[in-house]
Amino acid sequence: MTASALSLDTAAPAKRVIVIGAGLSGLRTAMLLQKIGFEVRVVEGRNRVGGRVFTLDHLSGHPEAGSNVIGPNYGRILDVANSLELTIEESPRPLTSGYIINGEKISRESWPGSLQNPFPSDLKKITPDRIVATLLKKNPLQGTSDWRKPVNKDLDISAIDVFRASGLSNDALKLIDSNNSYGNSLSETSLLALHRVSRAYKRALSMKKKVFEVENGNMRLPERMASSLLDPPILGDEVISVNRSDGFARVNTFSGKEILGDAVVFALPTSALRKIHIEPQLPPDQAQAFEQLSYHKILQIHLLAQELFWKSSQDFAGYWTNGPLGRIFTRPIPNSEKANITIWINGDSCDQFVSQSREQAISNILSIYYKQIPEARGKVTFGEYIDWITNPFNEGAWAIWRPGDIGRYADLLHRPSGRYFFAGEHTAYSNAGMEGAMESADRVVIEVLRALS
Repeated sequence: MTASALSLDTAAPAKRVIVIGAGLSGLRTAMLLQKIGFEVRVVEGRNRVGGRVFTLDHLSGHPEAGSNVIGPNYGRILDVANSLELTIEESPRPLTSGYIINGEKISRESWPGSLQNPFPSDLKKITPDRIVATLLKKNPLQGTSDWRKPVNKDLDISAIDVFRASGLSNDALKLIDSNNSYGNSLSETSLLALHRVSRAYKRALSMKKKVFEVENGNMRLPERMASSLLDPPILGDEVISVNRSDGFARVNTFSGKEILGDAVVFALPTSALRKIHIEPQLPPDQAQAFEQLSYHKILQIHLLAQELFWKSSQDFAGYWTNGPLGRIFTRPIPNSEKANITIWINGDSCDQFVSQSREQAISNILSIYYKQIPEARGKVTFGEYIDWITNPFNEGAWAIWRPGDIGRYADLLHRPSGRYFFAGEHTAYSNAGMEGAMESADRVVIEVLRALS
């Protein structure tokens, strides 16, 4: 029986479940438990719902700071959006992009013969943004959950060691490492995790459909989910402790609230969970898993292009770079001659800016941007600076797997402990991102139902 098949006919006696975290996993957990017949109360430290789904509504074009697109394989997301009568539309096609390698602008067509191309002769035609997918072409994983099978544990090793053994030079490895989205450095990225991502990506491509988004921003989804709850989420009140005694779970918040329940679902990143004092203490191996799991570093600067300046210079609208700017995405604003530009810095490349003040970081990033793209000067306006790294509610964007982490920690992250249950994208089997968060809710609801029935 799946959680989506649960109905009021299977309802347990009215018991209260406290859900900590109002991101997608927490909200879906609450919705399903409410449908079954439980009383549910959601508590969220932020002043908004959505977690790492975050639409910048104060900027033209409603750019996304997190959870940018909905993949065609995100079935739960699409189903919930439709059931809540949200409009789902195809995302605008990305504008033309090129490469800035060692400060030189290079087109996709000219890359094979570029002096900046460090790849061996048989890989010269492969552009930097596609090289990892090419190296992982022979994927031993047959299904999207195979990364959790013990038979594949030997793949839970450093990706850089495997790539180096394939004959790539240090310059080639450094180029790949400059924009690794699944580890803060290539040496600290599990090869098995990359195979997992590659398998999921191929699954999405096999559906031969475009990516989607919610009309007026993906934040509309968690907002609508929250509004469907009988008890509105408690916002802006961090949970500081959880304890269980006298048959009840007691959740205590920073403001002094004490919320009683029969069970607690922790639906928040481990970086936030480990700040909560939990009694009785979690088993040592599980506590270590929560303590050790890492998150991907991301900084963003959002700009508004007041005109499509790259057209007059016959240049590119966006870039993949091996410099401090990471990637530059340009998204057209429908029915407008303007566009949203996102400078997306990831991994250890963020460190130099995180150590600076907000004002210094913005100034330095924009200085580099204008130096590399001088035609943008006077044509763009600053919108927002997003620092996911020092954000106290997540300390990074999404869970990443260092070599050995999958074998050591993956099965511990979702293991119930008494009346404590755990959800979130880091606990999912088959999916990552938004869909992984929703998947984890389906599992945790079944666990709660079994425990409290």
